[in-house]
Amino acid sequence: MIPTLVPGEQITVSYLYFPPHTVADVNTGVKHDGGFAQQIPVLLQRQYPQWFNRMVALLLLMGAVFTTYLIYEGALWVYFNVP
Repeated sequence: MIPTLVPGEQITVSYLYFPPHTVADVNTGVKHDGGFAQQIPVLLQRQYPQWFNRMVALLLLMGAVFTTYLIYEGALWVYFNVP
């Protein structure tokens, strides 16, 4: 329900379809009774602090190096311990 419109203002009702129509085509302007409002972009997932992301990246790198080392040692053991 739209109670009032400014003269010359136009409203378009859109629905989400496959491209070329996207979410950006639907939510182009934000307005309230006092005038235009500022749109705040929101990511719909939890945002972790930068220190936490770096710590996780370091742990993943250490795990990858350790796994590569284990594969290398296992290959040496198999190669040199074959009767």
